[in-house]
Amino acid sequence: MVSKTESKQAITVIGIATIKIKHVDTGKEEEYTTTNIMTNAGLNEIASHWATPWTMPKDYSYVMEVGSGTGTPSNTDTGMFSPIYPCFEYTSPTVSGNQVSFIATYLPSQCDGYTFQEAGIAFPAQLQTSNGAVSGVSGTLVDHLVFPIAVQKTASIYLEIIITFVIV
Repeated sequence: MVSKTESKQAITVIGIATIKIKHVDTGKEEEYTTTNIMTNAGLNEIASHWATPWTMPKDYSYVMEVGSGTGTPSNTDTGMFSPIYPCFEYTSPTVSGNQVSFIATYLPSQCDGYTFQEAGIAFPAQLQTSNGAVSGVSGTLVDHLVFPIAVQKTASIYLEIIITFVIV
């Protein structure tokens, strides 16, 4: 008789966020790194795609959600505390080994006058528009983070948000 040995190994997904700020008027650069919370819905979404063959639905992609809210992110979050819909943008994953990264870039001419304080990735997601402006998003929020500092976006700020998931 042949016996089967069952082996279980826990998989952990660690979220790391990097916020890069460049002051184009002075050349000063700042960089902040923080962790983020993986949402239950996001982990379920990821697991379901590992379990069955999957392709992104037509007209859907990954979306970087951003907001101006403060609070404590939770694994039950389904969206930003205070979304800045006009600044949500589509992004694509970059895969390297056990890491998947998403980058959103805001040029000096983009999203001026908003205070960025939170972010997260949604997928499969689709931006919703009303009268040509982004008014929402349909999709699953995978993670949620609050910035270690508030970023007041002005015409002299180049902002880059990098969210990386490390699978260990």
